[in-house]
Amino acid sequence: PVDVRLEAFNPLVPADLDASGRPAAVLRYVVINKTAAPVKVSLCATIPNFIGNDGATTAPGPKKNRNEYRSDERLRGIFMRSEGVDPASETWGTMAVAAAASTRGTYRTNWLKAEWGTTLLDFWDDFSRDGALEARPDAGEDMPFSSLTVEVDVPPSGSVPVTFIIGWHFPNRLTWTPKKDAAEAVLGNYYTTLWPDAWRVVEGLA
Repeated sequence: PVDVRLEAFNPLVPADLDASGRPAAVLRYVVINKTAAPVKVSLCATIPNFIGNDGATTAPGPKKNRNEYRSDERLRGIFMRSEGVDPASETWGTMAVAAAASTRGTYRTNWLKAEWGTTLLDFWDDFSRDGALEARPDAGEDMPFSSLTVEVDVPPSGSVPVTFIIGWHFPNRLTWTPKKDAAEAVLGNYYTTLWPDAWRVVEGLA
């Protein structure tokens, strides 16, 4: 009954370095009702807490990563951190996924413990049943999955935008050339002087 159009971008404001350097992406899904009756729609953003993994190497890898639900006057969403990855590691940092506080929806900070075939099946059975998510207990996974839903009512022949903001904050960027002194190899990221963590990144963008 609906079409969905994705309008995705990250901030780019010519001549404004701070705005253009914000470590965030906006995923705006425009839901278009093709029928003559109102339609209830639920969209879900799911992100694994992969802090500790840079996508190119296996070390050190996620370790004791944790997800927590947060909400304030602007946003509701999931803040992702790690209790086990070395804070001096290039892969240490924080992440967040959020939607506007005015939206309605549910969330999970953990999926069912990873077992062959059952983890994704449990998620899909739960979500597809009614568009809402039921909580799952913390299974102590090193890379727990987080999910956030937004539920909207789309009027007949109308459209409604649903916006998710993804933010990240990784302060220990290294040089591309080896250094004898490990401290000299850390260049850092300028954006980390503007925002203390990923939640503040998405909060400021909202």
